[in-house]
Amino acid sequence: MSKQVALNTYLLKSYSGNELFSVYKVEYVSSRKIRTRFGSKLVSLTKVGAGQSYAVSNSVGKDTTNLTKEQVKKWVWSDVRKNNEFTMADYYFEQFQKDGLLYIDVRENHDSKNMKAAGAAPSVSPRAALYRINENGQLEKYKITVDGDEWNVVSDDYSE
Repeated sequence: MSKQVALNTYLLKSYSGNELFSVYKVEYVSSRKIRTRFGSKLVSLTKVGAGQSYAVSNSVGKDTTNLTKEQVKKWVWSDVRKNNEFTMADYYFEQFQKDGLLYIDVRENHDSKNMKAAGAAPSVSPRAALYRINENGQLEKYKITVDGDEWNVVSDDYSE
């Protein structure tokens, strides 16, 4: 059972049989994310499917505005690898800052063994995707639409 107690804040009650098992205060962050506390630990839960299932983030409390270059590469790779037959070595991850944000230009590495086997032209390295970490520490992916350019959040929490 749930009850709204404030804007974007709910109390969730769980039961074991007819007995109240526990009560959780949950903050609705987005359509894909909720946040709650287990004891003194703040935990983010991210939707993993079309239903109401949520998964605990791999990086509870990870400051996504203060990552190493390698951590940024792994975080971006966690999105690039979806539906992808290539490996991380088949891409370049060029990082640069602009307007206070970190951008990651992902380009195909046509000199890699896998790209050569796929018939990629070695004299070019086309852009596979463009990402950035926004001011809220979220990973966004660039997309061109008929209505113009847009950035879509692809990850709220750091993951590898």
